[in-house]
Amino acid sequence: MKIERKSTSLIDNKEKNRIFNFYKKYFSPHHWNKKYFNQFTKDNQRQSLILVAETNSNNLAGLILGRRDKNNKYFFNLSIIVVDFKYRKKGIATKLMKELISNLSKGKTKKIIIHFREKNNLKNFYQKFGFCNFKIIGKYNNGDNKCFMELKIV
Repeated sequence: MKIERKSTSLIDNKEKNRIFNFYKKYFSPHHWNKKYFNQFTKDNQRQSLILVAETNSNNLAGLILGRRDKNNKYFFNLSIIVVDFKYRKKGIATKLMKELISNLSKGKTKKIIIHFREKNNLKNFYQKFGFCNFKIIGKYNNGDNKCFMELKIV
């Protein structure tokens, strides 16, 4: 299993489609459509970041997407972390998170912010990496509780 950072400015359409198709296997279509995904990955001003976990046969096993906060360039919003069902419980999400934190620690990032659905039970997972200040900050359109956590980078 290898973790690779994909440069959003250099990624070709074939690879973008491969990543989008992986994403849409796990998220309903109302979250992000193809147009929004393309805008997200082209957002050079906010420095979008894509990390992928690939098997030895180059199949996608996991994915992280995020970008700089629109109001504070020192904050990074982690938008998506997902691992293929058949590769879960094998440490891939942990490897992706460690790589993300390592990547962002080398730059000017001071904080990583995450929002997630309470029903996904991710609080303990994020706490393993030092995320704190858990709060329920509202609701998603479908009524699920929207949670917030942050990680300060030293």
